Amino acid sequence: MARPSYFETGTHHILCKIAGLDPKEFPYPQDFQDCWDHHHVRLACSDRPASAAVTNAWPEIVQGLTTTITNSKQLSDILSRWNEGDPREWNIDALEAFLNVRADRNVPTTATSTSTSTTSSPDRRLRGDADEGFMDDGGDVIMGDRNDHREDGTSTPLKASASRPSVRWDHNEATAEDQFLSREERDRFFNVILPGMQQLALRLPELVKRPIPFLKQQQDSAVTLSQEQLSLFAYFKKAEPKSLPKQESSKPTPPPVTSRHFGNDRDEHRAQERSHNPGANRGDVAEKLEDPSGSAKIEPRRKPQHNRGEEFETRRLAGIGKDKQKPSFPRYPSINFSSLFYSDDIHNPCTSTNAAKLRCIIHYFDRILQRMPSGVVTFHRQVLNETVTLESGEMFNQAPFSYSNVKIELDAPLEDDAPLGALQLDFANKVIGGGVLGRGAVQEEIRFAICPELIVSRLFTQMLQNNEAVLIKGAERFSNYNGYAQTFEWHSDHIDTTPRDKLGRRKTEICAMDALPFKSEPQRLDQFCESTVLRELNKAIAGFRRSPITSSDWGLCRGEVPSPRGDLIATGNWGCGAFGGHLQLKFLIQLIAASVCAGYSRIEEDDDLGRDLIYFTYGLDSLADEIRTFMAYLQASPDVFEPWRLVECIINYPIKSMRGDIVSLRTNKSLLDYISASFGFPNASHGSSLPSTFTDTQEFSTIETSPWSDSENGGDSNTNTPEYASD
Repeated sequence: MARPSYFETGTHHILCKIAGLDPKEFPYPQDFQDCWDHHHVRLACSDRPASAAVTNAWPEIVQGLTTTITNSKQLSDILSRWNEGDPREWNIDALEAFLNVRADRNVPTTATSTSTSTTSSPDRRLRGDADEGFMDDGGDVIMGDRNDHREDGTSTPLKASASRPSVRWDHNEATAEDQFLSREERDRFFNVILPGMQQLALRLPELVKRPIPFLKQQQDSAVTLSQEQLSLFAYFKKAEPKSLPKQESSKPTPPPVTSRHFGNDRDEHRAQERSHNPGANRGDVAEKLEDPSGSAKIEPRRKPQHNRGEEFETRRLAGIGKDKQKPSFPRYPSINFSSLFYSDDIHNPCTSTNAAKLRCIIHYFDRILQRMPSGVVTFHRQVLNETVTLESGEMFNQAPFSYSNVKIELDAPLEDDAPLGALQLDFANKVIGGGVLGRGAVQEEIRFAICPELIVSRLFTQMLQNNEAVLIKGAERFSNYNGYAQTFEWHSDHIDTTPRDKLGRRKTEICAMDALPFKSEPQRLDQFCESTVLRELNKAIAGFRRSPITSSDWGLCRGEVPSPRGDLIATGNWGCGAFGGHLQLKFLIQLIAASVCAGYSRIEEDDDLGRDLIYFTYGLDSLADEIRTFMAYLQASPDVFEPWRLVECIINYPIKSMRGDIVSLRTNKSLLDYISASFGFPNASHGSSLPSTFTDTQEFSTIETSPWSDSENGGDSNTNTPEYASD
């Protein structure tokens, strides 16, 4: 039987002129090529057909772009003319406050211009994770189960309450005030920056001559744009919501994630399955819940121990962005800045966090208008076509198996200290960018704010499904920052000196991959279900596999020499904040994925199976110590513990009822301790002596890590009972 093809790299659409490429093979049109269909981005300058819901707005946009704007009132009037929605539901109060609140008071500037790239603030060290969830008031839990969700992926923030008192606000008020523009800065904005942005926007038909294809679900493909083209992101126009392409019935769906049936659970689980559905295929033990927006969550077919009636199911679907009543069609993120400009709070229309994001974006335009970058950026949607189950003989590569090496970084922020060439993880929302254009300000939103070219991915990237990740190479960083969530602040200019490859991309590669949310206590137990573990494992393999498009110098998929074998994966506590992920579980899933990711790629059949990890624990010392101890024994062991044995230990770790339902987690052993005992190692959390081959001289803590981390306080490492993140 032929082995399945796990990865099939699709078309790489190069939409800009690149020196060194054959113009006959990669032609670039002399004139603007218009396109108005369901497969390409509909630009503001496109001619709309007579059947379009809204007539062509480009002439009116040009009129506004050629108008001199000297104050926020004039800016509001012009933007309101471009707005296609109900004017009564639209304002730029947040933007006006950003421009005027401080400037009208003429508060002097106190911010420093010193780079923060070599330091880390306490807020960033102690945040405990770098997650797509968000636990601060004014924050943005995109898939929170108690939020009011909008179609663009943003949400109404949670309010502080007696049940949620740990809203932290430790700004220096003078520094927070500096996030708003001073009078001198406002004058520069209206006299220099905004006119430059207007002139740049008028060049849209000149700079983007070829239509930009959508990166659709279950279609492996890539888009490369120049940094000059990306600078137009504030003026791109996308299709009206009603005319977005609907999901076609013939479109391939993601492969189902099925259980491997490890250990003693196999017969019991299958017996349960037959009792619920006598005619079911014995190998089909997972149920796929269709997501109206095109995604799916795999849930085991077992009767839950906890009460999960219709009311709970409705809350669960709402909590992960699903709605039973909506028709099925894939979602695109919004790239409309109106959500960042808008406010319905008359007392505080612009928080310092939103002001910081606006400052990042304006600083970006200030920089590029002085000197336009000459590079390019590639966005690759990578799809895993077949489900990985870790069965024997499943991989193409038959090289001897060994686990990846793991280096721990305690306090450093990932985007500052990741080595050159390392794949840097964006702990993403499935709607890429999360709340960057809303109220969000955690790991993903901050990365998009300091590297604004990433925001363009929202223009053409459909919501991610279970077997997909987005790899982005070449994005430039323009800002330094301090803080996290409500304490996020723009700090200073950042000069990115990362070298470029032959295509012109900076050698910074970012992987956006989304973890499943586990909001409630029952859901947090569900993450130890076999199908859920395999879903997260498959997601990580989809992201960790070297993309032929982003890992080579030209990205043309022609047998080029791949990147050096020493390239690392820089990651951390993926999905462990407000999404409720278990710290040690997520480490193990990423360890397995990193160790086997190359084994499922035909282009790497003769290479090593995996990639080494540099793991950022964000100040969680005890977690770092446990990982070091566990890895020392795992790699020193003369026995080879195959990855499926790790998965077997993971799914057997929870305490289960006689029917096989997960009741709770063990309180006497952490997950790493449980696996260590199963493999015959000493406990990872009790200061056991290390193997003689281990040379790290750092003292090991005797404190056991809490399995869940609260991103407000970095996790409480002084307790043996699980701490659940506040939602």
